[in-house]
Amino acid sequence: MSEDVPASLRPPVELALAKVADAVPAEGALPGGCLYEPKWDGYRLSISVGAGGASLWSRQGKDLSRYFPELLRAAEAQIPPGCVLDGEAVIWTAGRLDFDALQKRLVTAHSALPALARKSPASFAAFDLLAVAGHDIRGTPLAGRRLAPAAESLTRNQGTQRGADLA
Repeated sequence: MSEDVPASLRPPVELALAKVADAVPAEGALPGGCLYEPKWDGYRLSISVGAGGASLWSRQGKDLSRYFPELLRAAEAQIPPGCVLDGEAVIWTAGRLDFDALQKRLVTAHSALPALARKSPASFAAFDLLAVAGHDIRGTPLAGRRLAPAAESLTRNQGTQRGADLA
């Protein structure tokens, strides 16, 4: 399998952003319904896995791959080429999200990053699938992007390990 990401989703990817509302709309208030996401205390990232490997990109278009080596390895091991995911990188400390630990990644010397990744491993909370098998699926309703078979096709490796999980 040598699919690459579609040209329309080559990094950096423009990610959809949350919108401020005065009130939470009722489930059927908008065409297609409403879905709600928890607020993560992390960095918004897209993960692109092409024929040449994986890369991690911020919503501002910065390549963050070197700052999260454990996420890069997990993406390459668990996500087939031709896929792009939208989500958030987070670090858990003592059962809580730790934004300070996440920020340390961006100011740590390159040589010290592997030790920091082992001490405070990052996880990736995926909440949207933008491409699968080399096809841009953003035109598919969100509910359809979250359902099988697209989500199932991402699962090459059934098990994930803490700190390198892409759940």
